[in-house]
Amino acid sequence: KEYEKIIYDGKIVIQGLILDVDEYLPPPKILICTKCNLPGHIKKACQSPYIICRRCGQDKENGDSHTECAIRCQHCGGNHISTDYKCPTIGNFRKNLLDKLKNNTDKLPAHVRMYIPIDCRNPNDRDRILTSSRRGYSAPHPPMTTTNNSSYSPTKNFWTSRQEAANASMSKEYSAIREFDNDLNKIKRDFDEEKNRINRLYEKQIETVKKGWLILQQQIRAQNECLASMQQVISTTIDCSVNLSTTNNILCEFVKTVCRDEQKEHIE
Repeated sequence: KEYEKIIYDGKIVIQGLILDVDEYLPPPKILICTKCNLPGHIKKACQSPYIICRRCGQDKENGDSHTECAIRCQHCGGNHISTDYKCPTIGNFRKNLLDKLKNNTDKLPAHVRMYIPIDCRNPNDRDRILTSSRRGYSAPHPPMTTTNNSSYSPTKNFWTSRQEAANASMSKEYSAIREFDNDLNKIKRDFDEEKNRINRLYEKQIETVKKGWLILQQQIRAQNECLASMQQVISTTIDCSVNLSTTNNILCEFVKTVCRDEQKEHIE
């Protein structure tokens, strides 16, 4: 049900992104005989007398190791295995088969949808999907139901209801994207406010550090001036002490001399 809904809407939302969705159809493969490596029949109906190696094109039961043999297509001599779709023989067979199916789409089952490879399309043919002309298969869509109490409106057909459903789905997706965008804008505003707050705190802290550094410089300058003044006072005091000591010594010598002279005079 989820797969059919996604194919029906044609859109898918992944992490807020709206992506277009297309149904994947692998390129068609053809039946290739495992004995002679030719398309169009199976091994039971093959008329080849021996099994042909799809790598080198030789007898696979000749005793050689065909897991490491040289690669050479048995159909065109190209550098690829014989069952590769690069081979013109295989490619032309598939192209002719698809051309026949295009002209006889009623041969396909009603539920089959086939992808047409680029090399199998005509130059003016832009149709890349081959569908059956039988009635039955269509793209997945919700079933239309009617009740006895509701009258059918010709404007409410499958295509208009599908468009309305697609518009409703797109509206929900747009609302979700818008809400997600608003959340992102709010987160961005909160981030900017927090960033500005941190910047203001940082600038305030830097200003405080600058003021503290200026006060410290002033204190260091004042201390240096005090030390210089104290050094000058100490030097002056030391000089005065030296001068007083010298004067004291001179006075002592003078007093001694005077005393000796007085003693001599007294004796005489």
